[in-house]
Amino acid sequence: MAQATQKLSIADQKMFYRPICTESEIQRIFAPKTAMDYLLKMRADYIVDHMRIFRFYRRIWLKDERNYSLEKTFDTKHYRNYRMSLSKADRESLSEVTYGNIFTQEANGQIFNSPFGRIVTISQALNYFLQFSHLALLGFKDEVPPHIRFRALLIALRVMFEHESFDFDADPRGKIPPSILKEIRRPIPVQLEFIAGHEFAHHLLGHLSDERLHDAPESGEEGEKRSVNQLPMYSTSEQEELSADLTAIMRPMMDHTTRATMLNAALIWLGALEIFQYAQDVISPRPPGKAKSHPSARTRHLNLLENVETKFSVAMGEVSDRLITSIESFKKPVSDFLGFHVEQFETYGSFYLDEPNTDWRGRPLIDRVDYY
Repeated sequence: MAQATQKLSIADQKMFYRPICTESEIQRIFAPKTAMDYLLKMRADYIVDHMRIFRFYRRIWLKDERNYSLEKTFDTKHYRNYRMSLSKADRESLSEVTYGNIFTQEANGQIFNSPFGRIVTISQALNYFLQFSHLALLGFKDEVPPHIRFRALLIALRVMFEHESFDFDADPRGKIPPSILKEIRRPIPVQLEFIAGHEFAHHLLGHLSDERLHDAPESGEEGEKRSVNQLPMYSTSEQEELSADLTAIMRPMMDHTTRATMLNAALIWLGALEIFQYAQDVISPRPPGKAKSHPSARTRHLNLLENVETKFSVAMGEVSDRLITSIESFKKPVSDFLGFHVEQFETYGSFYLDEPNTDWRGRPLIDRVDYY
């Protein structure tokens, strides 16, 4: 919750949550007793601090007041599907870990400690980052013009850099043909399973201990970088990150086709992450001699390609080659754009796929006129 709001009485603070939470949820937020309560509070606090998301959830409530709860609006299928693919012993071990998506402008997965135990979360932002990255990186031959692909990549990067407004459900940034939209969304559920599996793997492999906890800041209010809130995060080594990737794909009980599908999805995710890391280096180059705290996305990509056991290695090699070619083709345009337009890139708001009144944009939508 915003700093100013915390100075109000408890009764007044609760008023901020009533438009998006049930009364029982409000009681859990203000007196958390379990990790699920703690997770619910994280979700609600972020939404209350971000007006466009707040309005979106208020609209959901008004559509179905009888059945609404904030907690029900967050999908857990990717966590549950992944857990069900594991052995009984692994599922029992993961019963100690709470999980769920949250709204945060850190577009990633994470595992952290709470007063009630470990929690794995994945940011809702990843859905947007992945969708627009796929539109850029997967090519679609002549179906998507080059300038649309580049604009899609800029939108994806702005999501990761925390510059893009989170109102995609009301203002989708353009008009993507249904057949292409279906294709760019197809890998996302499996990518989210892989990301959940990566975080679960740190727990299963024994990478986590209280001695390796450090405080990491949460995202701040809309348009800001960070708040003073801290999450107890676990430090992991480069080799442990690579092991968690490999375990996420090899530990589940899958046939070769299903494993190849997950590997394919993971390679695409890591390709998108590589472009983000490249843009990071363009905007804020690391000082000479300063090592990365985690392996690069390309290192993770090649590690999976080399070590995942599947009957479809030739096909996966072709996927990898196409992805790397696509990634490399975008690096100079990204560098050039950031070199000349970094202030525009870092302005909080919305980027679009094309100019107004074009096939890929349609007419411009007006806040509070076309959507609330």
